[in-house]
Amino acid sequence: MIGLVGLLGVVGALAAGPIGRLADRGLGTQVVALGTGLLLVGWGTLWFGSSSVLMFGIGFILTDCGLQAAHIINLSVVYAQEPALRSRLNSLYMTTYFIGGSVGSAVAVFLWPRFGWHGVVLAAVGFVVAAGLVLVAETARDRRRPSHRDHPQHDPY
Repeated sequence: MIGLVGLLGVVGALAAGPIGRLADRGLGTQVVALGTGLLLVGWGTLWFGSSSVLMFGIGFILTDCGLQAAHIINLSVVYAQEPALRSRLNSLYMTTYFIGGSVGSAVAVFLWPRFGWHGVVLAAVGFVVAAGLVLVAETARDRRRPSHRDHPQHDPY
């Protein structure tokens, strides 16, 4: 079973190339939204993963691809920043990425003995919903913000 999970992880790795190409085309927000949707569907599928290897496999692939989408787009945003700060920004991003993973693991360890698999899945869905709300809020904020093309005299660059 562990080997099967490792093989399923290849799907997420193969998704990295197409996701990166979409980021290069300027579709980052759409890719993150798609990734968030994949995560929600994946965790919904994983709800049934405790009793079905097939559902576990499908859920694993969906969550892995959804996470890859968000991660690759986030890295592309980091790499688009000031080139002189790229290494430091990458270090900061990866540090917070791993802290987030540690928090998720700690929550799962806390919930597992109390609520089992379904409690862990519900917590994961909660994290994904929170991320989706942040995405919606940022997208709405960006739409309200005037473009520098609309107001060139206010362009800070």
